[in-house]
Parts: sequence; C-alpha cells; structure tokens
Amino acid sequence: MKITKSMVIAASLAGCLTVGGVAGMSTSFADGANASSEKNGVVKHQVMKGAKQNSSSAAIDENVKEVTAGESFKITLEENTSTGYSWSYKSDSDAIQLIAENSEAPSQTDPPMMGAPSQKTWTFKADKKGTYTLKFSYARPWEKDVPAVETVTCTIKVTDETTKSKAKEIVTLKADGANAIKKDQKFNITLEENSSTGYSWNYVTSSKDIKLIDEHNQEKKADDGLEGAPSQKTWTFKVDKKGTYILKFSYAQSWDANAHPEQTMIYKIVVE
Repeated sequence: MKITKSMVIAASLAGCLTVGGVAGMSTSFADGANASSEKNGVVKHQVMKGAKQNSSSAAIDENVKEVTAGESFKITLEENTSTGYSWSYKSDSDAIQLIAENSEAPSQTDPPMMGAPSQKTWTFKADKKGTYTLKFSYARPWEKDVPAVETVTCTIKVTDETTKSKAKEIVTLKADGANAIKKDQKFNITLEENSSTGYSWNYVTSSKDIKLIDEHNQEKKADDGLEGAPSQKTWTFKVDKKGTYILKFSYAQSWDANAHPEQTMIYKIVVE
C-alpha cells in the first residue's frame, strides 16, 4: 500500500505469513505489526464518552502482529537511491537480530526508465518474548543535521507458542453478564440486521483499547426466494490491555439521528 512520497511498506513473516503494510493517512500493519508514518499515524476510534455513533467500518484497527519467538520476518520499503535518499533503521533492543538485507532492482520498462525506485528488504528474528520497535528513517546519509523526510515505526510483538495458541482462539460474546477473555484474544459479536429496511447496527466503546479486527455480513436466503431477507453481521475485536470494557450496539436508521434505537445490546468484557 502507498504512503506519502510514493514509498510503500510491506512486511511479511518468513514463508508466506504477512506482517503488514502502511497507508499514509490512517495506517495499519496488516493483521497486526504496526507500521505508521509519524506524520500521519492517526487511527480513529469510537469512544463512548462524547462520541458520535458513526459506522463501525471506520474504526478498523489491526495494529499488533504476534510472531512466535525464533520466527523470522521481513520488512520491505521502497527507496530511490538515485535521489541520494536511502533507508536506515534503529532497534530499541538487541533482541531483534538482522538476518539478511538486500535490494531488488525495479522491473525493466519499455522504454527503460531512469531513476526508478527499488525494493529494500530486511529479514529479522527475535528469540525472546517481548514487544520491540524498529524505527526506519529515509534520509541522505551525509546530511547529518537534516531531519528524515519520512519515518516508519514498526512494532513487533513476540510471543511464545503457548501464548500465541491461546490468542488464536476466537470466542463469541453474550450480551447477558460479563464475558471473560484473555489479553490479545480475539472475540466475535454477531447480530442480525436487515439493511433493506434502512436499519443497521452501529457501536460505541468505552475505550479506544478495543480494536476492531474484521467486520463482515453473511447473507441469508429467504425461504420464499424474495429479496429483503435479514443477514448476520459479525464484528471481530481484541483488547491488548487488562481491564473491564463495554461495547454498546444500537439498531437504528442511520439518517434519523434523533430517533430512539429499535434495539440496544450491551456487552461487558473482562480482559484477564
């Protein structure tokens, strides 16, 4: 995905496991590893206090990628050395080990294009459990006192196999009573809606620490074959901090801001 100044970040775990990519205005490190421009790294959240009820699709935030200790991962950035600019990085811990570093020349064009950008890839590995930061800076190496024209910060969360397997279990929440989950464990909320009536579900949260991972609809076919059958809408969330949280869902017509919701569902989440 593109960031400003035509630079793209994509990161992938060794094999075919993708770590992520960056977008300029609201960034995400796909499925998790957080990569964001320091200029633009703003992610919108819906917070219950003082929040307007907006469509939940605007709140998707997949910031943290859990990788297993000892598993290698790659980070790729686009650079154009013909301009004098190149990427360099710093790590906040010596637990992050550089395994390999290479550049891939741009594909040949017809006619050939001079000064085309290349892809630079670093392969890293971390053997110890923990959360680490890699900060990449795009600058001219000889301009020591000039700030980088672009920076990208990658956060890598390293877990052991036990922690990772527990976090992979996805639970479905119930509206009655408290739902106990593990930190970083994904959880679903599924509700029935019929968009043909103009009604849809929207939600607000008690904290921006509740991250929306995915949102999708499963259409149902009406028994009589007619249009307008309700669908099942599912949201997938996770929370990476211990505490007690609230998710409040309201079923209403989005254009009628003053109407009382037809239905309200409140979910209490206790993160252990």
